[in-house]
Amino acid sequence: MIRDELQRPYAERRPDFRVPSSEEKFAMLTGETSKTLDLGFIVPIVIVRVLDKGGLLCRLDSGVMAQVDGGYKEPGQEYRAGQTVRGQVIAIDHAELKVELSLLRQSVDVDDSQRRQFRPDKYYDLTQANMDKQAYEAKSKKKEGRQRRVVQHPNFHNMNAGQAEQYLANLQRGDCVIRPSSRGVDHLAVTWKVDDGVYQHIDVLELDKPNEFSLGRQLRIQGKYTYSDLDELIVSHVRAMARKVDEMMHSDKYKGSEGDLRKWLQTSIMAEPARSFYGFALDPRKPGNFLLSFLTKGYEIQTWGVTVEPDAFILAGNSDPAANVTMLCNAFKSVYVTKMALQGGAQAAAMAARTPYLGGRTPAPIPGGMTPYGASARSPYVGNAGHARPPQPYMNPDRAVQAGFGYR
Repeated sequence: MIRDELQRPYAERRPDFRVPSSEEKFAMLTGETSKTLDLGFIVPIVIVRVLDKGGLLCRLDSGVMAQVDGGYKEPGQEYRAGQTVRGQVIAIDHAELKVELSLLRQSVDVDDSQRRQFRPDKYYDLTQANMDKQAYEAKSKKKEGRQRRVVQHPNFHNMNAGQAEQYLANLQRGDCVIRPSSRGVDHLAVTWKVDDGVYQHIDVLELDKPNEFSLGRQLRIQGKYTYSDLDELIVSHVRAMARKVDEMMHSDKYKGSEGDLRKWLQTSIMAEPARSFYGFALDPRKPGNFLLSFLTKGYEIQTWGVTVEPDAFILAGNSDPAANVTMLCNAFKSVYVTKMALQGGAQAAAMAARTPYLGGRTPAPIPGGMTPYGASARSPYVGNAGHARPPQPYMNPDRAVQAGFGYR
């Protein structure tokens, strides 16, 4: 459109007016085309009136009026108003919107399926269409052959993942649906609501099944959590994780979506470049888990994963579980200090020199290696050989922060 406007400014883009043909007018007024009404077609009609000269006035399903002359009625056949019969189209007057029919037996007994047969486009891939049709039929047959499970529990429903999410849309965080699993009869799936539009699907392995249709006496998740029944699984696993999610979302470090978190980090570092900032956001790629992102001026935003377990948070790169958000934050600071210390050199010193935890900037080491705090005769920054020495990895997080390593 833009190109046409540049080439022909103010040009008339509408096609030239053309008077429609009688066939086009017929189609616009009746809805009948050559594909639905043509010569030789056998159509059902309703007799409206028997004419004085022996003819019949009829009506098609589309409302088009049709006429049968006396010579085209079946001899010996009686016709009355309101009767439905079959007739063959022998003439069409598109201009007058009229159709002539024949009710003779030799006319209506003719097979018109060949005339009505749809002729596909020459570029239509019939082979691929047949393959798609067979694949769809096989999938439908497999779906129909799948037996519906019967589990006596109020949270169990014969649903798929999409139906479960739709069912939970208006419910509260922590509500769940137990449903059949596509992995087999020895598996169940649990879908629970993490947040609006966010749902986690949990695979449950059934062990010690009395038979194929019974519920397993042991229900195992991720190979390490085992429950004796569905009620225990809901209370001790699903709702326990929902409480952890709720705890994180009520923390002042939680910033919403990943985009909101990154925007907050960038805005905060611009306002206070001497500090470093971190926060949490929902992980869009792993529903039910979180992202921990942090930023220091002069560096790119870094992001670590946080896994939510029924009783703890687990920070990526740290195998020790954190029982609450405060311990998770301390674990992050400790892991960060350790990683910076292992890197060593000027980069570690520059990164660690910024401590927002005390509200300011850690002073640089005094020449000669003496500490300005008077805590030791030798600076922790310089060893006997005159090289930079990182803090001890097992240092208490609070002492590490006071030494100049950490985030607020």
